[in-house]
Amino acid sequence: KNVGVECHGLYWHSEVIDGFDKKKHLQKLLLAQSKNIQLYQFFYDEWRDKRGIVESMIAHRVNNTKRRVYARKLSVTELGPSQQREFFDRTHLSGYTPAKYALGLMGDDSVVAALSVRAPRQKKYNGYFEIARFSTELNTAVVGGLDKLIKHLKDDKLMTYVDRRVGS
Repeated sequence: KNVGVECHGLYWHSEVIDGFDKKKHLQKLLLAQSKNIQLYQFFYDEWRDKRGIVESMIAHRVNNTKRRVYARKLSVTELGPSQQREFFDRTHLSGYTPAKYALGLMGDDSVVAALSVRAPRQKKYNGYFEIARFSTELNTAVVGGLDKLIKHLKDDKLMTYVDRRVGS
């Protein structure tokens, strides 16, 4: 499958070690990419504290997701702050973050995917919305989910960031 998974210890892979090269993990990622390998890098506390999320992400990357749903069969709804917090804390590696608003895809009276947006933190992106979070229910692939949610946004000028350790 050309996929690698690496778990970094918190002490030995930190900047508290004398001589630790801050670019070490990025260099390893780029080397893997040059050999057509998708390398996913997690830290021990993510494995320890959010193991279900990490396992779901890995299963998705190797095309072994247990449940597959199609966005065309789901309805879009706006999520309130408590719904956002519950969903993203349970399904996103970085958890919840405050956002201007969030949309969810509903199936069988539960959210199966959600997208939240906010004003960008950097002034150079004035006039844009920043995608703060996107995630799906654990062990669930929502085919066309991100596209359907983006089409329902009130503004089409979007930007986002990517944590290259776990995605591209």
